[in-house]
Amino acid sequence: MKLYNTNELKDSRIFFDKRPPIFLTLFIGMVVVILVVTFYFSKVFVKPYIVKAQGAAITSDTQLISSQMNGEVISIHTEEGQKVSTGDVLFTISNGQEGLQNAALTEQVANLNEKLGVMTRYEESLNKKVNHMSNSSLEQEYYGKVEYYLLQVKTESFNKKNLDIQLNDKKNKKVELDRELTSLTNELKTLKENRNKVSSVQETSTEEHIVESIVEENKLKETEMEGKIDAKKSEIEGIKEEISQIEQQVNNPSSQIKDTYHQLTSELGVARSDVQSKLVELEGQMAINTGQESSLVVKAKNDGIVHYLLPLQVGMSIQTNQVVAEVSNNSDDDLQVEAYIDAKDISKVVVGQKVRIAIEGINTYKYGTIDGELISVDSGALTQETNEGNQLYFKCLVSVPTNKLDAGDGSTVKLIKSMPVEARIVYEEETYLEWVLGMLNFKNS
Repeated sequence: MKLYNTNELKDSRIFFDKRPPIFLTLFIGMVVVILVVTFYFSKVFVKPYIVKAQGAAITSDTQLISSQMNGEVISIHTEEGQKVSTGDVLFTISNGQEGLQNAALTEQVANLNEKLGVMTRYEESLNKKVNHMSNSSLEQEYYGKVEYYLLQVKTESFNKKNLDIQLNDKKNKKVELDRELTSLTNELKTLKENRNKVSSVQETSTEEHIVESIVEENKLKETEMEGKIDAKKSEIEGIKEEISQIEQQVNNPSSQIKDTYHQLTSELGVARSDVQSKLVELEGQMAINTGQESSLVVKAKNDGIVHYLLPLQVGMSIQTNQVVAEVSNNSDDDLQVEAYIDAKDISKVVVGQKVRIAIEGINTYKYGTIDGELISVDSGALTQETNEGNQLYFKCLVSVPTNKLDAGDGSTVKLIKSMPVEARIVYEEETYLEWVLGMLNFKNS
């Protein structure tokens, strides 16, 4: 057999017509299969781009409970994990001042109500003209006023009686003067008649000078009588004027007592209005204090199970607006994830994106993740203090379709409220083929 070297065989037909060995054929086939399978799976499997957000599981019906006042816990009515209804008392705090202000206000209200009662009796005393007041304590102020008013009433009554007496005397005197006037008028009439008779006798009498003297005497008497009548008439007119004045005083008495009554009742009205205004103010303060003291009793706002956010104990100090508990039904249907997205990643996040929820502390490769959906993102950032300083985060909520993770060996992990989780928000996906082409700059060509 002849041996050939390579240089002699490079143009030889023997070299090209020789069949390759079987292992080479198998190797080539395996490479082709691997390339086909790799290409297929690179088209099927996708590479996710995610934004990680730390958070915890919550329930949508959770109601936080906070204290509206500073105080010290004096009694705990509901224990951790106990089911409560709306309005049930969780615990009671004390600030050491409850009841003190209301006690002082109650005493002031009682004093003002007593003063109103005194004013009512004072008004009755003025109306009935009887002094029902006593010369002591709260009534002493009004006792002197009623006495002064009653003194004026008595003075007016006395004056009225005097006027009545004077009026009767004047009327009686007028009657007497009228009788005297009538008598004088009759006498004058008689004198005139006598004179006329004498005058008629004079014409037939022989003793004419005697008759003339009688006539002259009668004329003098008539003149004198007429003077008396005129004087009596003047006196009667004077009496009439006096009677008219007295009647006017009786019918239109002095308004001094009325002025005094109106002045006293006006002062009473002003004082009563002041007292009533103070009463309204004090009652308002009492209502406010009662409302504030009711804040010392912390109650549940909804039905559910109580969870205290701090180890609550009797004697513990509670600050105003400090969140101390939460109440929730802990229903699986209300389960959500509340997570916080770093502000630098917020531009990648859109509501509706898929979220992979990884429970902290378990083997993700064994149990996997829960598939959820981003349902809301806050419109503004929150500031949180960290070891690196203040950081900006956006709060988001993720739906939780199921709260169970099953492993291949049959073991199960259940997501419950308050468990820490990592929300992996998938903001973009691409196949591995696209990824490789992108790395080779072939994707856009």
